[in-house]
Amino acid sequence: MSIEGTSPKRALRRRPLILVVDIDDDIGEVLGKSVIVGFDNVKEAVIDYGVERPEDADVNAMLAGLKLYRELSERGLDPEIAVVGGHRVDFVEAQRNIKRRVGEIVEGLGAVPEFYIVSDGEDEFVISQLLHEYGVVAGFYRVIVEQHLGIEGGYLLVLRYIKKAVEDPRYSKYVVGIPGAAIALLGLTALFNVANLALELLALLIGFAMVIVGFNLEKPLERWLNNMTRSLVEKPHFYAVGLLVFTLFLASSIYAGYSSYEKYGYSEKTLVDVLRVSMPLLGAGIVSYILVSRVFTKASMGDLNLFHEAAGIIVTIAVTVALYNMGVYLKSTMTTNASSEITLKAFIDSGFIQAIIIGTGLAALIELAKRILDMRRAS
Repeated sequence: MSIEGTSPKRALRRRPLILVVDIDDDIGEVLGKSVIVGFDNVKEAVIDYGVERPEDADVNAMLAGLKLYRELSERGLDPEIAVVGGHRVDFVEAQRNIKRRVGEIVEGLGAVPEFYIVSDGEDEFVISQLLHEYGVVAGFYRVIVEQHLGIEGGYLLVLRYIKKAVEDPRYSKYVVGIPGAAIALLGLTALFNVANLALELLALLIGFAMVIVGFNLEKPLERWLNNMTRSLVEKPHFYAVGLLVFTLFLASSIYAGYSSYEKYGYSEKTLVDVLRVSMPLLGAGIVSYILVSRVFTKASMGDLNLFHEAAGIIVTIAVTVALYNMGVYLKSTMTTNASSEITLKAFIDSGFIQAIIIGTGLAALIELAKRILDMRRAS
C-alpha cells in the first residue's frame, strides 16, 4: 500500500472517514449492497467478497482500508470506514451514485468528515473532486498488489485480463463488439464475392467507431437508439414502415454506387453517377423516413408542431438537389470534352451553392418562426 499526497494540516474537530471506492461496483454486484459502513461490517464484507472473488483487487483495497482504520484508531482519532460502490457500466452514473451515497454517509457521521480515499486504481481519484463540498480530502491511498509471476502465472494473468475485458460491459464493446462487427463485415462481403472491398469497408467502420469515441458521441448515439427502440414499441406501424422505406432507398443508393464503381472503377464517371443517382435515392429515403416516422406520427396524435421536421425535410431536399445539379453539370462538361474538374466555378454554374443557400435559409426562417410562436405562447 502506498500513500500519496497526505494533507499536512488537519482540523482537530474533523473526523476521519476512510472511503474504499469501488468505481464499477463489483462488491455491490456480489454482495447485493453498494454501501457498507462500519469496521465490523466491512470486515465481514471482506470475507464474504473474498470467498467469491479471492483474486480481485477490491479485496486488498478493503483490507487496506481496515488497516488504515486501526492505525488512525490507535492515534485516538475516532475514524469511520465505509465501502462505496459506483455503477457497473456508466462512469458518469458511477460518479453521481458515489457522491449521493457519500452524502448519506456524511449525514449520519455527526461531524465534519476528513476523507481518506482508498482504491485499487487511478480512476477512483477522480471521485475525490466530488467530495469537496462534504469535507477535506486528507489523502489518497493506492493499493498496489505485489505478485511474483512465472511463465505459467503470466499466462494465467493475461487470460484473466482477457476474461475481464470480455465480461466487463465497459470494455467488452471495444474488445469484442467492434472486432465482432469487423469479422461479420468480412464474412458478409465474402458471401457476395466482394471481399476486395472488405478492407475499405472495415477502415470505414473503424473510422466511424473512432469518431464516436473520440468526440464522446456514445451517449447521444445511445439516447438516439433508445428513443428509436421506444418509438418502435409505442408506435410500431409508423416507425417500422419508415425504417423499411429508408432501408430500401439506402440499399438502392449503395447498389447504384457500387454498380458504377464496378463499371467504371475510380473515375469521374463513377462520381457523376453517385451524384446523379445514389445521392437522390439517399435523399428520398431520408425525406420518406421523416415524413412517415415523424410527420405522420405527430399528425395522427393531433400534434401539428412540425417545424423541426419541415426544416429537416427542406435542408435534405436542398442538399440532394445541390448534389444532383453538380452531377448533371459534371456530366455535361464531360460530353462536351471540356474540363470536368470541380472548381469554384463548377459550384456556382451548377447551382450547388444557390440550392444550399436557399434551403438553409428557408430552414432558418422556419426555426425563427417556431421561436417567435414559442415566445408569444410563453408571454
